[in-house]
Amino acid sequence: MRFKRRGMRWMRILHIVSTGIWFGATTGVLVVGAVAFFGTAEEFTVIVPTLSALYVQVLVPMAVFTVLQACAYGLWTQWGFFKHRWVLWKWVAIPVLLVLIGVGGLAQLPAATDKARDGTFVGGFADGGGFLGLVGLQVAVMLVMIWLSVFKPGKAAPAERAGRARREPPARPARAADPARAADPARAGDPADAGRSADPADAARADLGRPAVSSDVSASASSPEVADLTAQLAAASAAHAAQVEDLRAQLAAALAARETALDQVAAGMAELATSTRLTGPSVGVFAATAPWSGTASPTTPTRTPRLTATTPTPSPTTAAPTVPGAPPSTDGQAPRPVVWLDPADSALCNDCGTCYQELPALFERTTVLIDGVAEVVARLKDGALDGLEITPELAKRIARVKDTCDGEIIR
Repeated sequence: MRFKRRGMRWMRILHIVSTGIWFGATTGVLVVGAVAFFGTAEEFTVIVPTLSALYVQVLVPMAVFTVLQACAYGLWTQWGFFKHRWVLWKWVAIPVLLVLIGVGGLAQLPAATDKARDGTFVGGFADGGGFLGLVGLQVAVMLVMIWLSVFKPGKAAPAERAGRARREPPARPARAADPARAADPARAGDPADAGRSADPADAARADLGRPAVSSDVSASASSPEVADLTAQLAAASAAHAAQVEDLRAQLAAALAARETALDQVAAGMAELATSTRLTGPSVGVFAATAPWSGTASPTTPTRTPRLTATTPTPSPTTAAPTVPGAPPSTDGQAPRPVVWLDPADSALCNDCGTCYQELPALFERTTVLIDGVAEVVARLKDGALDGLEITPELAKRIARVKDTCDGEIIR
């Protein structure tokens, strides 16, 4: 029985953890022992119970658990017990380490404890030299075992094994002779045919560099096959050419259809733009957007230049039709649009956000300088009212914005 890949991973984790605890406990015993033996008798008496508990409850159980893991590695993995030299050295070090644990552990503490009680405790290496030396040897042996586990001396590196495999290629099995070549009198006795495979593909590859021995016989035997292959190749070439021409025709038709569609779209957009410019006054938002000329027929509207609120032009001779809801003129000029924000009123805006949140297509938020201070205000977008159609819903929103504007500057 062998551990599978998952079992090997768990074994490696347990081995690393237990070895780390064992090495840490041994190092801790060495450090605590040094503190105890180089202190006073009272300090030694206080520290010895802790030192004994660390030795008995941590170090010894972890040592036994790790040795059991080593036995499992030897029984159920490919490492074995004596298959590799570095594993053999570790098995030699394990008994030495166990002897050091037994002799250099608790066996050294009773004599020093008795001296501490009798008042003859000197400390240092005089009383603790044996204990500290044996525990230090344990640490040294464990370091050697860790080095063996990491570097694995005597084990061939992967690159070296790969190079050895390349230098020693496996022997190729002998191939059976080709019956057709053996039956051919012209090729009989040819040493190059020895061990030739009966595979037709191998025979064809081998014949590429061979000079023709009986060209007349081979030509006469293969001429019908050559003619048949030539006819098949010609038919395939003709079919391929026909497919290519068909695909080219389809591509040309698709490009022509695309150009026609683009022309139709461009014509439709031009027609839409023309019809928008010739829309009557009932569609616009200006009261004097498209007044009718007195000489034009009822069916042929003639549009005069558009008037804006910032540059009003008097129209004394023609009464401009008004859009429902447009504010009346107060200065004798043409009526202003249904919704309007005078730039001169920007200083009164407190940025309540009503206009550009309710009517984002008409108003926007901007920053201007007012008395040398940058202020955030709302303003009417340039050209936002051009070609705008007033629907009942839009009229209600405009009225709501006029009523809810905190600065009361929306006209």
